[in-house]
Amino acid sequence: MNDDRLDLSPLDPTADALRWARLIRAINVRAAPELALRAAGGPGLLSEVGRWAWPALAAAALVGAISGAALRSATRPGEPASLLSGTVIEAFDVATPVALWLAEGRSPTVADIVLAIEEDGR
Repeated sequence: MNDDRLDLSPLDPTADALRWARLIRAINVRAAPELALRAAGGPGLLSEVGRWAWPALAAAALVGAISGAALRSATRPGEPASLLSGTVIEAFDVATPVALWLAEGRSPTVADIVLAIEEDGR
């Protein structure tokens, strides 16, 4: 490893005082309208977030309604869920007892859980 220190003096912005003063002046000129707006008590962060609240809530409600309609049309009452009947169960390679109660759309019993654990241990 090299113990020589890097010379970072060319990166010093204050080395050229005239250039540094021009840079500060240019930044202040560009920031003046925003600073004046803030000094006058213009809209702050909370009001900007508030402007987006209603459109965001409307979009969320629309997405929820579309999702609910899609889920309702995907499964019919009294019919096993088509998403669980083949592809998902096979893709996750679940134990046979688990696949049975998922396909039937029922909650597992204690015996089902014991069978699933025993099969998983083999």
